[in-house]
Amino acid sequence: MALQTITMVESKPPRHDAAIAGATAGFIARAATSPLDVIKIRMQLQLEPLDDSMRHVSKYRGAWHCTRTIVAEEGIRALWKGHVLGQTLSISFGAAQFAAYSRARGWLHSTFPEHPVLAEAVAGGWAGAFASALCHPLDVLRTRFAAQGEPRHYYSMVHAAAAMARHEGVAGFYRGLLPNLLGVTSNMALTFAYYDLFKATLRTLAPPTTNPTAVSESALAGLLAGALGKLTLMPLDTIKKRLQVQGFEAARRPFGQQQGYQGSLHCFREVVTTEGLLGLYKGASPAVVKSGLSAALTFVVYEQVLLALAAWRSSS
Repeated sequence: MALQTITMVESKPPRHDAAIAGATAGFIARAATSPLDVIKIRMQLQLEPLDDSMRHVSKYRGAWHCTRTIVAEEGIRALWKGHVLGQTLSISFGAAQFAAYSRARGWLHSTFPEHPVLAEAVAGGWAGAFASALCHPLDVLRTRFAAQGEPRHYYSMVHAAAAMARHEGVAGFYRGLLPNLLGVTSNMALTFAYYDLFKATLRTLAPPTTNPTAVSESALAGLLAGALGKLTLMPLDTIKKRLQVQGFEAARRPFGQQQGYQGSLHCFREVVTTEGLLGLYKGASPAVVKSGLSAALTFVVYEQVLLALAAWRSSS
């Protein structure tokens, strides 16, 4: 029997179903894309050019060179650095995001039935903001684990949290919160809106005999939505990552130059001044691939788990 998907607009799942489906989707998407995230973070944090123009000082000179260097110096397992934290973040974020999304979108679609894409954008943006604010400390810890080389500065999540609390206080867990909220809110708004738009477009292009709820439709719409959303807002993600490793300079010295920033605007100005506008797009290639794959998996798994839960409930 062919897999089927449930449309995001027509679905009104119970909140706990949405949370379970979102957590499952987050887990699977993270497991599949974790190495791309590590590569992206390493490239984003490098101040030197990511090409051969300064190969004598640039540690990484592109995505493939970054991958080979990490494996050669730290072992292949380094591509999954911070994976346990990443999974904790993804499961928590997915559950919070889709629980908030399912509640908001039901009200928005009933209140503004003539503007379905706008309703998806607002519901997605609100869900992203809620989940991002809730899970930001985990995001900071995850970034630091992925950013550190060998020897390790942090040995476990408990050690990292204790060290940060001791040396940086509670504020250390919220470094980069403003660009994260702006970036995730905007990214989720765009991703959910793009997904709804692309899925509707794919339905109009599909032959009459094609199953209108095919998994391939959700996967392609999610792939395009995730990639386009990330590319649009890549600068905010770079600024967020730079701010999240402030106070972590000791572990970052083997990777090259380090720069202190006094906030989001100062970080933006410094990156543009010293690295050019393209500095805001460092790590864009693995980021776009990772976001496209992650969104495709997230939407497909989310919808399939909702279908499975609905079928289980109706049969019990």
